Amino acid sequence: MSAYIIAAAKTTDGQPAGGSHTLSDCQTVQARLSAAGISIHHLTIDPLSTDWHSPLEPGHFRSGAAPVEALTEALSLLQTPGTAVVISGTDPLRTGYEKTDRTARMAIYGTDYTLIDAYTDLSKAFAHQHSFSETQFRQCAQALFDNYLHTFAERHPDAPQPGAAWFKPVSELFRGVDCANPVQDFSGQLILCHADTADTLAIPQAQRVAVRGASCITLPADGKPAIAEIVRYGHLHSTFQQACQQASIDFRDAFVHGHAILDVYTCFPVVPMAFLLTTGFVSSPDALPHFLAEYPVTVSGGMNLAKGPWNNPALSSLIDSYRVITEGRSQIAGVHGNGGLGYKQGFAILTHADYPA
Repeated sequence: MSAYIIAAAKTTDGQPAGGSHTLSDCQTVQARLSAAGISIHHLTIDPLSTDWHSPLEPGHFRSGAAPVEALTEALSLLQTPGTAVVISGTDPLRTGYEKTDRTARMAIYGTDYTLIDAYTDLSKAFAHQHSFSETQFRQCAQALFDNYLHTFAERHPDAPQPGAAWFKPVSELFRGVDCANPVQDFSGQLILCHADTADTLAIPQAQRVAVRGASCITLPADGKPAIAEIVRYGHLHSTFQQACQQASIDFRDAFVHGHAILDVYTCFPVVPMAFLLTTGFVSSPDALPHFLAEYPVTVSGGMNLAKGPWNNPALSSLIDSYRVITEGRSQIAGVHGNGGLGYKQGFAILTHADYPA
């Protein structure tokens, strides 16, 4: 049976940002599901306040790929009739932590090896593998930022652009604008069920978005010792292919022909570069700037400009994609998730409910 998202909403910095649905509407849908005798499973994206290295509680997910991983779990749970799934994530990154506490909690590889250190090492390994020069890497990072900025300015024409300080180097390869900005209060939800449940609740067809494919693959290790394996990105290639096979959609072809939107995980430039090269959107590093000049690779401007609340950016992107599809602006959406330094990779494909199977 097909699974559908029937409601999706979020708030960012306390303001509703989920299109026609609000979080209050999501609560109303949950109440209607309960009243109809539907069993609701709750899946939770852990906030930054949960220790990165602590054991995962049942029904909890942790990493930048966690929302896609939760989506794969939702599809499994929905194989049981009479069920629905709520995927939720809440993290007050802006107001809920002191700066020093936030920084300390983000030091998931230890205080002597920051995320910027880790991603710099990963980027050097990736550049070496693909014969990037440092100059070429920086040029591609600029092309990525220009791509994000174009989308962000379209979505938020009145929003201020980054100040001069954000363009200063923060490592050998990155400027501030090349790195995710997590400082945002976020809360979001997706509600999923089968077509028969949606019929029971009289959910209009126009408010149903099908989850056509969702895959997430985890390597056995993360961090500096795993860079040599992560940088090959074979698991990224596999998870993308699996999602396309599940969906029976050539997503790359649909995207380049203007029939799909894409949201690539943009925490550091190496991640979208790896996605575009590994999945065959571009054939070589030389092709990246040309591709990025033509095709938007984020829905809202990426984690650098639209911000990325720790483990929740892909959840935010799934909610944005739901809105784009239900508003009729695209028939297909693809959302990428990247966990840790890249040990976990996920990809999900959504379509309008009427899109041919």
